[in-house]
Amino acid sequence: MKSHLWIALLIVGLSTSVALQRWIDEQRGVGSAVEEALYINSGKTLKRASLGFDGLIADLYWLRTIQYFGGKSQQIKGDLNIGNVTEWKLNLLEPLINITTELDPNYVSAYRFGSLFLPDLNPESAIKLAQRAIADNPADWRLQQDLGFIFWKLKRYQEASEAYLQGSRLPDAPKWMEQMAAIMRANGGDRETAKQMFFRIHETTDDPTVKKTSLSRLQSYQAEDEVTFLNRLLAGYREQKGSCPASLPNLIRTLQPNALQQLKQAGMQFDESLTPLDPHGFAYTFEAATCTVALANDSTIVRWRR
Repeated sequence: MKSHLWIALLIVGLSTSVALQRWIDEQRGVGSAVEEALYINSGKTLKRASLGFDGLIADLYWLRTIQYFGGKSQQIKGDLNIGNVTEWKLNLLEPLINITTELDPNYVSAYRFGSLFLPDLNPESAIKLAQRAIADNPADWRLQQDLGFIFWKLKRYQEASEAYLQGSRLPDAPKWMEQMAAIMRANGGDRETAKQMFFRIHETTDDPTVKKTSLSRLQSYQAEDEVTFLNRLLAGYREQKGSCPASLPNLIRTLQPNALQQLKQAGMQFDESLTPLDPHGFAYTFEAATCTVALANDSTIVRWRR
């Protein structure tokens, strides 16, 4: 008898989620005004109406969140700046994440997604979301990492340090959490600190969008470092020889074999002619007139606006 009741409830729950999905899809065609409205704006209200299938509906809203974010990214004209989504008009991102996490307070992926993107839209709401995530999942050190990231992004380095320190005291927290607390106190605004931040985010997330964003940021930093390095090499060559090399391969051939090997070990790429390539495989642009190097115009490395 109990099994029959459970099956009946499952059918009702699935029907509810399918109906809700269909209802949301229908609203999308009514017009832009309706598309930017959220009719059910409380996860707690949905939870009461979900007949115990709040997990299923949370999954549905999380799917909608990802679809909404992806749809907005496709509407952006020009360079896509995923490092700062202020201009994306993501009016529904915060309520969608709130609904998802109110339906399922243990939906860590949704919390972590919000921690990465909401600081651009509403910093104080992002902080409150991260704090609620910690309250709902107090043993998950990654949520303290996310709170530290938000404070770092807002240049509130002391609070970022405290968040990392709190996280470092949790079971299973890695040693680098305590190290990041010290780094935040000493060099919160430093470029190397930023690289450490995005490396750790990339290392600890399972969300493909967050992983892609953090990797993109790391590759951007790498490209900037390589451009700076190559321009220093060019300046040194010019000072020594009195002129600019004919090409970048000519510059690279002046290096000692062990120096070239060290560059490759550090991650710099070269084609067969020894032309340096950016992390996406595009050849760096060499301007003989100014004796400088830059990213190629068609390179897919993101130019981060700060």
